[in-house]
Amino acid sequence: MRLSSRSNTDNARKRMTQWLVLPLLPLILSACEGTFPAFNQQLGNDGEKPSQSAQFMRIAETTRSGGDLASAANFYQRAHLVDLQNPAPLIAMGETLFAMDRPHESAEAYYKAINLDGKNANSRTGYGNVLIALGKADEAIAQFEAALTIAPLMVRAHNGLGVALDLAGRHDEAKARYIKGMEIDPDNLSLRNNLGLSLALKGDFDEAIGTLEAVAANPAASARNRLNLALVYGLSGAFEKAAAAAARDLNAKEIESNLAIYRALRDMPQDERSKAVLGRSAVGQ
Repeated sequence: MRLSSRSNTDNARKRMTQWLVLPLLPLILSACEGTFPAFNQQLGNDGEKPSQSAQFMRIAETTRSGGDLASAANFYQRAHLVDLQNPAPLIAMGETLFAMDRPHESAEAYYKAINLDGKNANSRTGYGNVLIALGKADEAIAQFEAALTIAPLMVRAHNGLGVALDLAGRHDEAKARYIKGMEIDPDNLSLRNNLGLSLALKGDFDEAIGTLEAVAANPAASARNRLNLALVYGLSGAFEKAAAAAARDLNAKEIESNLAIYRALRDMPQDERSKAVLGRSAVGQ
């Protein structure tokens, strides 16, 4: 059954969360998300010193590593509020909020970090990733280009710029960016994975499949990599191969669901297809 209605297209786009394109998978949330103060709210007049920021940062990192993102966000916020001129807590907060699927708040944190230090490549790259999630390809491109002016060898920035260019439909430029990143880090599977997807989005399926088959065969390949190969098989119309590629990581019901998504993607206009593959689910930190 083909899924060609607008609602089914939207559902297909939402289901793309299993084909993450950038390096970091979303972290697992704790059961209680909690809240934290607004960015312009102060901690009061209790005389807390900026030196406490480091302590809050350590607590935040510990809670985040344990999977409690909500508590980590609270402590990053406290670290920021006692050291307002330090961009590091804001960058960490942006990363955490993004992992919590709160891109608008994440963007606000990164934007404040950039205002504090416009020459920080990490804040530029993180902000670029959030802008991709928000569908703002041109703005994301500008952030990654700024990051690469600061840190020309930053592989994450090359990778993110490639994704942003793909989202803008500039696939040849994206391909060149992934290749540039691989010149810096030849063993980077994320770059090769993204190159394969870029080729597929352009319609170069033979080269895309060859690239992703090599990625999927790598001992370090993840389920994400194998599902991207299944995706490209599906986009090319090779549904039996798509099902076989997905079988290692999905059950029969999930495979059938994905095959329906592949068919829906094939029915989309090219720009919509790119957004579905490279939207929120395509970005990590």
